[in-house]
Order: sequence, then C-alpha cells, then structure tokens
Amino acid sequence: MVDLLLNKFFIFGLLAIQTAAPQGVSQSQEVIDRAAREIFETVLSPYCPGRTISNCPSPEADDLRSSIKNELAEGRAPEQVKEELYAVFGDELRTIPRARGFGLLAWLVPGAVFLGGGLAAIRWIRFSRNDEPNSGKTNDPELDSDLEERLKAEMAELESRT
Repeated sequence: MVDLLLNKFFIFGLLAIQTAAPQGVSQSQEVIDRAAREIFETVLSPYCPGRTISNCPSPEADDLRSSIKNELAEGRAPEQVKEELYAVFGDELRTIPRARGFGLLAWLVPGAVFLGGGLAAIRWIRFSRNDEPNSGKTNDPELDSDLEERLKAEMAELESRT
C-alpha cells in the first residue's frame, strides 16, 4: 500500500514539476521521443511484472510514460531519468543487471558455463579419438580356441556341401 502511494506521489510530483516548468524546450521533439523510446524499451514496468514500460497496458504506465517524456523535455539526461526510476521503484526494473554485487553473477555464470562446457568437449574429443597406430591388434574379438575349431569345422562342412 505504501509503495502504491509512493508511486502515485512520484508520478504526480513529476507532472506538477512539468506544469511549473518554463515552456522553452531546449531539445527537439524527435530527440526526446527517441530517448523516451529507449527508456521505455530498456526499463521494466513497476506495474506489469516482466514487461517493459513500452509494453505495459496499465493506466499507471501511461502516466509514467508521460512523466518520463516531460522530464526529458525539461532537459534531463536519459540516464538521470533511469537512475531516478531505479531509486524510486528499485533495481528490479533493470532489464540488464549491473555488473557488481549479486548482478555480477548474471554476467559471470554464463561465461563460466560456456568455458567449462568448451573445455569438457575438447577433453572428451581428445580422449575419445584413437590417435595411436594399431599395435598389431585387430578390432575383432578374440575367439576361444574351442570355438575357433568349431567354426572352422562348420565352414569346411558348408564349403563341402556347395
């Protein structure tokens, strides 16, 4: 409940700042729209779990998109706007984790798994290949001498029938 109130306070505070801001806009609308689109697509929505701000259909997300555009129109840098969103709503909004603290694991673990898998594959290939020349051994299984004599006798019998 407190989070919802803080979120509403943040959004309406940003809207109030926008209405009090001077009308002279220093950036072109195209630059503002491009920066806003980049923020909308790289920051998760606090109102729709698992969706970016651009994909969230909630009315609160509409208000948030408007306030972000207003801040950018006032001349604030996109990184400042993002950091303010992270400060208010938390780091859970990041689509890409930071490369420090617990988020560092998200960067290191896939690399370590990939490297370990590659090394294991190389080792398996090396040991599964038979690089040594045949040392007089055949790949045929060795026969028991009784079985070999029986086989020769049956082969001779077959040859004599034909």
